[in-house]
Amino acid sequence: MRPTWAGRCSSLLKLEDVEVYHGQSLVLKAISLHVQAGEIIALVGANGSGKSTLMGALTGLNPVRRGKVVFLGQDITNKQPHRIVASGMSLVPERREIFNALTVEDNLILGAYHRYYRDKKNIRQELQNVLDMFPALRGKEKRLAGALSGGEQQMLAMGRGLMSNPRLLLLDEPSIGLAPLIIQEIFKILLNLKELGTTIMLVEQNAQLALTYSDRAYVLERGELVLDGASSALLKDPRIEAAYLGKKAL
Repeated sequence: MRPTWAGRCSSLLKLEDVEVYHGQSLVLKAISLHVQAGEIIALVGANGSGKSTLMGALTGLNPVRRGKVVFLGQDITNKQPHRIVASGMSLVPERREIFNALTVEDNLILGAYHRYYRDKKNIRQELQNVLDMFPALRGKEKRLAGALSGGEQQMLAMGRGLMSNPRLLLLDEPSIGLAPLIIQEIFKILLNLKELGTTIMLVEQNAQLALTYSDRAYVLERGELVLDGASSALLKDPRIEAAYLGKKAL
């Protein structure tokens, strides 16, 4: 059975010359990109390149000074974050930001807060879908989220994002602070989500990991898009190898 959060549109997201400032400092410079349904898109770049700022601009957390964000054919530039979530875009933030004092189940249900009272029956079924996707959480629904391992907390954050019923799932540094075996498990789950039709946009400092698991990628440097293309091709690009993969350019 296909989950209700699966993407259903051929063209989901387009950015047109987006500029974002932090105070008086220009952080994102004329960013233009697009995301098609069913893709995993990676944003690659060093710390401070603007990756998380871009995620915040998409979700209404960082104001866009110039340019446009179009999602599902609608201009969502600078809409309030809760309205962007309701429109079908969900962010799994860096370092997860789960509610440690609440149970696993309560954290998941909070992901569907914007439609809880009008859609309780479906939300309960979707909660079971999430637990099927993340079996490490099953049986721990009544456990406090703060008592979970780091990997389980990342799965919980991803599950909470899926509970919002998104067309597009944004993930900011999902591998941060996790052991290598857990990271591989998390990224295999991302591939499963893609097979189920979920569109994913991924910020990841580990370029090797991001390019291995994504379909296309954009490379950010100092707030500018400097390179983009198929991830398989970028893995072999000498500029990427020299800058992000620890290999010397020829």
